[in-house]
Amino acid sequence: MRTIIALAAVAVLLVGCSTQQPTGILTVHGLQLDWNLDEMVRRSDAVVVGQISEALGTTTIDGPAPPGEDARYDEEFHNYKLTVETSYHPASLPESIAVMTGPYPVSDDANLLVEHDQIPGFAVNDRVLVFLDSLDDLAYADGPTDTAPTGYTKATWYRVITGSRFSKLTERGSRWEDTRSFETVSVEAIREAVMDEKSGP
Repeated sequence: MRTIIALAAVAVLLVGCSTQQPTGILTVHGLQLDWNLDEMVRRSDAVVVGQISEALGTTTIDGPAPPGEDARYDEEFHNYKLTVETSYHPASLPESIAVMTGPYPVSDDANLLVEHDQIPGFAVNDRVLVFLDSLDDLAYADGPTDTAPTGYTKATWYRVITGSRFSKLTERGSRWEDTRSFETVSVEAIREAVMDEKSGP
């Protein structure tokens, strides 16, 4: 299933007084849906455990703005090489795929600091469990999803699906824990969700 993740952004500008540090803080709050594990799996084209092994570059676009007004900040989308260890769905994937995370709100204005809380950060060497949406779809023909990173095609390029419960999960003992919500899930629960959501007609 192809899903475009939409974030509702609300910006608040707070004015400071120091000239050595940013004089304004723009806070961007995102609205994310409260999808449970079954719903996350249902929306996913891939459910994968792997290691972030290389940064593949960043794409920057204008952030949202009212009609006729300039954007107050940009949005960055980061691409990474993910070395696949386990693919719960589909049954097999290439040894490495490209994954996109974002948007991250940023500003090129030295006087403006943009804070956000909706998308987790990824770094090289992170070992993660992620729910992925294939970018090999006409819905992703424009913007930051129009051209795959060098060495990859749209068939091997995915976007990380984020919800309020699950987005980037790291190993916590015998379970996987989301880095923002701290909700945990077992491997058995993931396998059951894949079986329930992906084995039907």
